[in-house]
Amino acid sequence: MIRKKNGGQPSAMNAAYRGSGGDIICLLDSDDAFFRQKLETVVEVFREDPMVGLVAHRVLRIDSRGRPHGITPLFSRLPSGWIGQDLLRNGGVVNLGSTSGISLRREVAQRIFPLPEERISGRDTVNMMGADTLIMRLAPLMAYVKSLHQPLAKYRFHGKSLTSAKKMNAPFVELCLALWRAYYQAQREYLASIDPRLAEVLAPLDANVYVSEWKYMGARFRGDPSTPELHTSLTHHRDFAHLPRSRRWFWKTSIFLPRPLFSWVVGQIFGGGGLRRVVALVARAGK
Repeated sequence: MIRKKNGGQPSAMNAAYRGSGGDIICLLDSDDAFFRQKLETVVEVFREDPMVGLVAHRVLRIDSRGRPHGITPLFSRLPSGWIGQDLLRNGGVVNLGSTSGISLRREVAQRIFPLPEERISGRDTVNMMGADTLIMRLAPLMAYVKSLHQPLAKYRFHGKSLTSAKKMNAPFVELCLALWRAYYQAQREYLASIDPRLAEVLAPLDANVYVSEWKYMGARFRGDPSTPELHTSLTHHRDFAHLPRSRRWFWKTSIFLPRPLFSWVVGQIFGGGGLRRVVALVARAGK
């Protein structure tokens, strides 16, 4: 065990990485837990395919009392294979699950660590770089990804979680967009370190439909005059049709919802409320 003063998630991961010595780096948040077969399964995947540099898997969501609340991700399957081209096309955004669901080959980890530990100005409680997200944005540009359908860890979701429904408001959305811009800049810098022309191949961040979702959400939370234009931009995005049917339906009709009702529904869906699981089941049924 390595003990240190609390300096945020990236600082803790940097300290752990410096003290590690294995060929595989498995990440585990402090309030999560691995299933018994987790390490054995991950090691076997890395042994089977030397091209794989990152293994991701789904996680079982549990509350503060350990009660199960479904599997995440709820809306889609985690990607596998060489997804570097997809990242270049869609502005560098990818969903590979949660911190406790990713493992790295050391050859990949050593090109990412140490993680930056700077903080967003004026936001002392949130690190500039969410360590797990930065890893997930960079590793697929270096190696193949292998995603497993079965959950191999328990992800504890509680009122203090960053993604708690209580956080779904305009400041939280702006914080997330600021983080995404920081991840995007880190991707550009990594690509430029290989060849300056590669950084120019990375599509703008706005090319990603999820960024359009969050920009529209933020405008609605604020009551911004740009809301109608951002709604049109979202519903006419080139990748809008790739979203689950129920999610597309919600976004199309959301412009007519009163702001308090819109905020509540978005908090339930994106913040992890009960409605999120209902929407996920409808989305799966519609596929």
